[in-house]
Amino acid sequence: MKKEIPIDLSDVLLEGNVLDIGSDNYGIIYNLLKISKDEEICVDYVYNEEENSVEKYYYDSAVMFFYFSSLWSKQNKKSLILDIFNFLKDSGELYIWDINKNFNKTFDSCIKVFLPGEQMKSFRYSDHNLLKDTNMINTISLIQNYFDIIETREWEEVYFIKARKKEGIVNESTLSWNKFKVHTQQSSYKIFKGIYQRLKL
Repeated sequence: MKKEIPIDLSDVLLEGNVLDIGSDNYGIIYNLLKISKDEEICVDYVYNEEENSVEKYYYDSAVMFFYFSSLWSKQNKKSLILDIFNFLKDSGELYIWDINKNFNKTFDSCIKVFLPGEQMKSFRYSDHNLLKDTNMINTISLIQNYFDIIETREWEEVYFIKARKKEGIVNESTLSWNKFKVHTQQSSYKIFKGIYQRLKL
């Protein structure tokens, strides 16, 4: 039987426009918003070839839920962080949940996510690549030039980071990757789910 790791999102509140980044986030962030807003969300899927569909300096928060560890190189991770920096408003917040794995280690567990309203979703996550180092300290080192760290937590081989976009930094570099799957809602906020397929193994 696989080890079960709990993640409690029952009190997480994401306000405004949300940038949801990942090739597969297991529906967690979508369900979190749907439950916490207590309203129906109508989602249209648009495979974006036009950069205009994702607005710069528009989003209040960005979420990476078990996605950052799927990227192979440090440069690809840095490129993604720069893109997120461009999309967030001033003082926008970044939320990261991921595995806390070092070199020569593997990860294979069932993740149980507790959502508002006593709802729960679970999924299996595995990473058997011994050459990947995806621990929290390395992630902090990659984002701290552009984000102030507000909160960190580690438990049972996973971690959580909450960070806020630093003020006074201007990043005029062009977007590294133009591959976004866009979700548009009828409600007052949006979710954008990044594909970033070229960055994955």
